[in-house]
Amino acid sequence: MFKKTLSLSLAVATLCLSSLASAENYLYENNDWQPEHRHSGGHFSIHVVPPIPPRYAPPPRYYEPPPRCVPGYQVDQLQAEQSSQIYAGRQDGDLTRPEMESLLAQQDHIESIEERMRRDGCLTLDERKDLVARLNQASRDIWRERNDNERRGDRRRPHYGGWSSDRH
Repeated sequence: MFKKTLSLSLAVATLCLSSLASAENYLYENNDWQPEHRHSGGHFSIHVVPPIPPRYAPPPRYYEPPPRCVPGYQVDQLQAEQSSQIYAGRQDGDLTRPEMESLLAQQDHIESIEERMRRDGCLTLDERKDLVARLNQASRDIWRERNDNERRGDRRRPHYGGWSSDRH
């Protein structure tokens, strides 16, 4: 666009200057106008000035590659291990029903977050790191609930976690 405009304006300027030069020659030859010194034709120069750039030009756009997909088998493996730990803790009596329901709700929440992240068909490295961090926290919660003093059916467990034969 700029080149077309520039070439068109150069052509118009050339045409105007050449007509001026021919008019000068006509006037000089017909003695209507006497310049101080005689020259043949007109000598001229055109200075092309580029347009002034806008004051606040938008920054150039750079290509951002799509995020790289990573496998999510580590997430799936952690979820399976934690579910089995929760059910084993309930079967052993280390978890009460409210503790088990709370831990399973936490697992369901992490599962819904994972589904939202995988909705576009790709699990990025940052998303996987986020899920693994959430699952590591859930693993600590499972350990804490399984090792507290609350037991299903028996509330007389000693604070240190062991059993004494002389206590009933």
